[in-house]
Amino acid sequence: MRKILLIISISVIYSPVFADSPVLVFPANDSINAPTEIGFFWTHINGATYYDLEMDTTQSFNSPLYRIIAGSVDYSTTSSGTVLGDTIMELYFGKKYYWKVTPRNLQGSTPSEIRNFTTVSKGKIKSPLNLAAPIPINGPVVVNHDLGTHIHYLEIGNTSVFTSPIYSSYSLDFVLVQDQVGIDYNPTGLQYNTTYYARTKSYNQSDSSEWSEVVEFSTIEDPSLVSEFKTQQKIFYPNPAADYIQFDFVGAGTILRISNIQGQELVCIGNLESNKKIDLSSLSQGVYVLMLQTTEGNQSLHKLIISR
Repeated sequence: MRKILLIISISVIYSPVFADSPVLVFPANDSINAPTEIGFFWTHINGATYYDLEMDTTQSFNSPLYRIIAGSVDYSTTSSGTVLGDTIMELYFGKKYYWKVTPRNLQGSTPSEIRNFTTVSKGKIKSPLNLAAPIPINGPVVVNHDLGTHIHYLEIGNTSVFTSPIYSSYSLDFVLVQDQVGIDYNPTGLQYNTTYYARTKSYNQSDSSEWSEVVEFSTIEDPSLVSEFKTQQKIFYPNPAADYIQFDFVGAGTILRISNIQGQELVCIGNLESNKKIDLSSLSQGVYVLMLQTTEGNQSLHKLIISR
C-alpha cells in the first residue's frame, strides 16, 4: 500500500497592531505655564485594551525623571473616540516635559506622537497690581495658586532686595485647591502711607518655584488723620450727605474710592464724571474716607459724612 503524506501549510497574516494612533488632546503641544499637577487626555482607538502614559524631560524617555503610569483599566469595549485621561502630580517648576501614550493589546503596542509642555516657573501676585492704588494696611495681598502647589510663601519689605522683610508667611497646604484661585494674605506690621515691595514663591513635594516678579504698592493714609478742613472744601457736595454726592468739576479719568475708617473699600468708580450724582444709598450712617486719584497718580483724601 502506498502512503501519501499530505503537508498543509497555513500562513497567518497579521495586520498592523493598530490602524490608527490615539489623538493627544491635552496638554497642547508647546504649551507653557502648565501647573505642576496636570491631567493628560487622549482619544481611544479601536483594538486598544490598555494605555501606558509616559512622561520625561527628554524625548528618549530614559532620564532619572522618567515617569510612567502603566495602564490597568480594560478599554476593549469602549467606543472609539472616547476621551480618556490620567493625572501626574508633583512635577518640577519651570521644566520642559515630553509625553506620549502607548495603546496595548495582545498583539503588541504602538506609541503615539510625542508632545511637550513647560510648567510654570514663578509664583505670581494677583493683587495689588504693581504701582496700583493704595491698599489698606492689612491687605489683602493675593497670590495666584497653580494646581499642584502645596504651599505659598509671601515676603513684604521696605526695599525690593528684601534684606530684612517686615512680613513673611507660609500658607496652609492648598494642594486640593483648584487652579488659578487667589490665596489671600492679611499682612501685619504695615504702616499707613508707606511704600512696600512684595514677592512670592511656590512649593510642592518635589520642588520650589522661582520668586515672582516684585510688586510695588503703597498703603492708604491713616483715616483718623484726614483733616477737618477737607470736610469743608467744596470739592463735592453735600457733605454731610444723605443718599448722594456730586462734583462740579473733575478731570477726565479721575478715580473715586470711598472706604470706611477700617480701610475697607466700599465704592469705586473708574471714570468719574462732573455734575453727576453718585448714589450712596447703600452706605450706612457714619464717617468715610473719600479718595480722588487723577490719571497722573495724584491723590487727595477727604472726609465724608453720611447722615440721615
